[in-house]
Amino acid sequence: MTFYHKLLTEIKKGTFKVISFDIFDTLLLRLVDQPKQIFDEIGKKAIKSNWLHPSITAEEFALLRIKAEKEARKFQKKKKSHTEVTLQEIYEFLPKFIGDKNELQAVEVITECEYCYLNPEILKLIKYSNDRDLPVVLTSDMYLNQNQLKQVLKFNRLDLSLIYKIYVSCEHKGDKKSGVLFRKLQSDFPQITPEKILHIGDKIEADVESPKSLGMFAIHYDTIPSSLKDICEYEKIYGLNDVEYNSIRKLSVQSTNKPEKIYNQIGAGILGPVFTFFCEWVLDVCIKEGKQFVYPFMREAELFLPMLENAAKKRKSNIKIIPLFVSRKSTWLASLEQWDQTSCDDLMGKIGLSVNDISNTLELPFPKSISEKLGESKI
Repeated sequence: MTFYHKLLTEIKKGTFKVISFDIFDTLLLRLVDQPKQIFDEIGKKAIKSNWLHPSITAEEFALLRIKAEKEARKFQKKKKSHTEVTLQEIYEFLPKFIGDKNELQAVEVITECEYCYLNPEILKLIKYSNDRDLPVVLTSDMYLNQNQLKQVLKFNRLDLSLIYKIYVSCEHKGDKKSGVLFRKLQSDFPQITPEKILHIGDKIEADVESPKSLGMFAIHYDTIPSSLKDICEYEKIYGLNDVEYNSIRKLSVQSTNKPEKIYNQIGAGILGPVFTFFCEWVLDVCIKEGKQFVYPFMREAELFLPMLENAAKKRKSNIKIIPLFVSRKSTWLASLEQWDQTSCDDLMGKIGLSVNDISNTLELPFPKSISEKLGESKI
């Protein structure tokens, strides 16, 4: 049973009266492995728009942005006994000559918009909760304020009317781990006992242990099965890992009935993206060359037919996908660009062929000097 169906069962029971969701890595997933990777993209955008001082590279901006946030949090800790900061406060610690700080902040918010996408599993739960008149709130440790978060959510097509309230750490000067945000949440629903409030998030300490310590019910939302983490690490070692698609791969595995099973991890997490990109590439070529038909050969077409059909449907394309049933024996020779020793060895190595089969395939007359009985022999 998936995470979605387990939680759906609890909601149907009427166990909870308020549901809280973490935002990043729960409701919103990112096309980067680490949030700081977004800073490189901000630097690149700023350079193109001439909002960054010409002496600063995108990589240097990212380092300065990381350093500024550390300094801002250190300052807050010293002066106000907490480490919560707004985006505005972070940018105050960037060098004065860096460029137009207001424009740079705007670029950061729009980059967040572009590098996030809604988690369909969580979105379904939010819609289902609304249908049952359960208030849904969002609770996030973040330097983006409520208006900036709404901009990111709206950009990613979340209907904000589904959200009762947003609690963000930089506005309440306290995070989830300290319990500040959860106590604020509880105070806004005084008529509801803590155990009737559910919070869902991806961080064990902040999203599970902290709300539980205040009497709330909490569920850990882990989009990355532990064994898939190992697969991603191996890919990094071999230089094969494209981090932009990791969150989608993780979500695909999580959405299977049994994400802990290796066949789901390989199918949804590894082969799925490869086959998907292949199908998209096929359609790209067809559109570029003005082709209106795709004829995938069975048996592979059993897999690629529905994938190509779905991809074409998503594009609203009129390309027709028609499977063909064809004998490999009849197409193998025609598929060769040239006949050489490798091709010959390949043919001779096929199991179950007779000498006569080889002769017929290559359209070579069988030598009369050789016994016909030998022609029936298996290679």
